[in-house]
Amino acid sequence: MQYTEEAKGVLSLMLYDARSISSAVKYLKGLNGWTGAEIRQVNGSGDYYSVKMRQYRSASILDFPKARRVYESFDRKIETHIKPLINRVWHLNLTEHEGTQIIRYRRGGRYVAHADAGLDLAVRYFTVICYLNDDFEGGRTHFPSLNYTTLPQSGKAIIFPSEYLHSAEPVVRGEKYVLVTWILGPAPVSWI
Repeated sequence: MQYTEEAKGVLSLMLYDARSISSAVKYLKGLNGWTGAEIRQVNGSGDYYSVKMRQYRSASILDFPKARRVYESFDRKIETHIKPLINRVWHLNLTEHEGTQIIRYRRGGRYVAHADAGLDLAVRYFTVICYLNDDFEGGRTHFPSLNYTTLPQSGKAIIFPSEYLHSAEPVVRGEKYVLVTWILGPAPVSWI
C-alpha cells in the first residue's frame, strides 16, 4: 500500500474508496445514540478519570453496538494495512489496538491541542485518524510542534506517534466524521 509522509512522522494513505466511505457516512448519519466526547483529567490524588468538557473537546461519539459494521470494517483495515505499514516504516511489530471511536464534529466542534499518550496511556504508540468525509469547512488536523496542518479527504487515514501534539480545528460548516484508534505497544519500564 502506498503512503505519503506529509510531515515528519505523519504518514497518510487512502484507506477507503469514495463509494464505500460515502455509504458508511450515510449509514452513520441515520443512527441515534451519539454521546458527548470526553477528555482525561487527573485529580489531586493523581488518579485519572474521564469527563466531558466542551471548552476543550466539542464532539460526539457513537458506541460500537450501534455501528458494528463500520467498527468491524475499520478493524480489518487496521490489521491488513495500518499495522503492516507501521512495521515497514518504523520496524515495530505491534499487534494490538484499542479504543476505536467514531467521532462526529458539528459546526463549532473541535478538540484543542493535546497528545494521545501520557502517563496513564503510555502504551499508546501510534494514533490513526481516518476521515470519513470532506464535505465540510474547517476541521483540519493541526500539529503545532511541526507547524503543519493536514487536509481531511474522504477515506484518507493519517498515522502518527501518539505523543505528537495535535488538534482538531473548529468545523465552520457542515459535519465532520472520523474514525480514531490507537496502536499499542509494551508499557515502558517505570523505574521509580
